[in-house]
Amino acid sequence: MVASVGAGLLATASAGCSEQGLSEVEIERLHTLGPLPSPPTSRSNAVADDPGAAELGAWLFGDESISLADAEMSCADCHHPGLGWGDDRALSQVAAGGDTPRHSPSLTNVAYQPYMFWNGKADSLWAQAYKAMVAVHGIDKLEVVTYLGSDTDYVAMYEPLFGTFPGDPGSASETELDQVLVNCAKAIEAFERTLNSTNSDLDRWIAGDDSALSEQQERGAKLFVGKAGCVGCHSGPNLSDGWFHNIGLAPGTDGVDAAAGLAVTLADIEFNLAGPWSDDPSWGAGRLDALAQRVAAAGGGLVGAHKTPTLRDVNLRVSFGHNGDVGSLWAWISRYRDAAVEPGWVGTLDPLYVPRDLSDSDIEDLIVFLDAMTGDPSSADAI
Repeated sequence: MVASVGAGLLATASAGCSEQGLSEVEIERLHTLGPLPSPPTSRSNAVADDPGAAELGAWLFGDESISLADAEMSCADCHHPGLGWGDDRALSQVAAGGDTPRHSPSLTNVAYQPYMFWNGKADSLWAQAYKAMVAVHGIDKLEVVTYLGSDTDYVAMYEPLFGTFPGDPGSASETELDQVLVNCAKAIEAFERTLNSTNSDLDRWIAGDDSALSEQQERGAKLFVGKAGCVGCHSGPNLSDGWFHNIGLAPGTDGVDAAAGLAVTLADIEFNLAGPWSDDPSWGAGRLDALAQRVAAAGGGLVGAHKTPTLRDVNLRVSFGHNGDVGSLWAWISRYRDAAVEPGWVGTLDPLYVPRDLSDSDIEDLIVFLDAMTGDPSSADAI
């Protein structure tokens, strides 16, 4: 909580606490977890906040034809609205058959995340969408652009945003086809920037509604910012620090962790923030310089590391971790009792990942507290 919050507010919040009580320090820490501000500006995407782009993006997001021919797979097949914009499969699927190397990450509040994928191999939502179309959906670029150009509704939504749609995709160059697909990816970003979970019970408690949290949830809140150590990584109003940590999980089946993923972003001069498809490459170059410095400072700490997911709407998800092989919040939190590690994990454990003295009742209290992080309405109602 910022310094301007007065003692009166602290006293008010304390008055609604359970018998164990929340200290003023704990209340201050909880006040850093909300409410969410507006999403950060996406300067590399000129249509990121255009309602028309968001409408086009919603159509594209749900269209099963934006994939390998006959695959009938849309973005929503791996990012289900009713599952917190995640998946009920351990590993998400590829249009060509088989599995991707990792579980589908949630898209809830993804506009607040600076790096995409579990390992950071994209630094914008539009680059993530483009890479997913190519690698996961397995698209034939000419086939998809021809399909879009044959649909009058798509053309009518596309042209006010990006100009004339290619009249003869068959004679278009690879660059011209990519231009259409990048524009579509930027529209998908505009849609995904609307998938925000706000006004949770925790937000209302922070705003001064003492009744928004139950006594058990207050016990969980005390653990969250106290001995459970959750706030060390699940920090800020998005309940994620947006960075990468090694918590003893085996990398995905391709072995690409944050050390490798962020290296891809820094080297991807075509599809990173400073590349030719960015709408503000000079700004992007500054962001990449800052990332390069942070990666250098982290050194080997990024080996085996993966991104901290948001906890907003976490109780809507059914699989946890980048490998998707943990099927309950109880099992996930239990890992922290002894800082468990999996066979095949690599690197050095994050200093924050240490055994936590958590009883069964502590875990129950934490799970109930996590319920207070579900938005009202949930972002799942956006589509």
